[in-house]
Amino acid sequence: MYLATQYLNSENETVTRSGLCTTVTHPQISTIQAIGIEAITTAVLVLVCCAVWDRRNAKNTDSISIKFGLVIAGIAMGSAPFTSGSMNPARSFAPALMNGEWQNHFVYWVGPIAGSAIASYFYKLLYFTPADEAVVIEEHPLNEIADKETNKQ
Repeated sequence: MYLATQYLNSENETVTRSGLCTTVTHPQISTIQAIGIEAITTAVLVLVCCAVWDRRNAKNTDSISIKFGLVIAGIAMGSAPFTSGSMNPARSFAPALMNGEWQNHFVYWVGPIAGSAIASYFYKLLYFTPADEAVVIEEHPLNEIADKETNKQ
């Protein structure tokens, strides 16, 4: 359902920008190199997502937007000259559909899917902690402050 929604929304967005945002590979790199670039860029993004979502980092949420912004800017600038820096099959699908640009389009499916699967597997392999060893984070209900104020007498 999530993927279907992403594809439909990307279609609506591209209708207004027809001719723009089409992802194409650089003519001087091979298909394997393009898949590798897309896999690496997506893997970096997924590793950042896994690190942010890790419950051991629950107290380090003050700069999440800066972390994501810098990572996306860095990998987009690094990969844009070679593969247009897609990192997401849904992002490449709608422009390809609207402009009829299907040459090497599978690169934008194989690379990100492989990169995300490999990155999430390695994150789990390296940083997984069993439930009995995991750090328990104290839960704070939203109305805890209000309860304390009303119980004061």
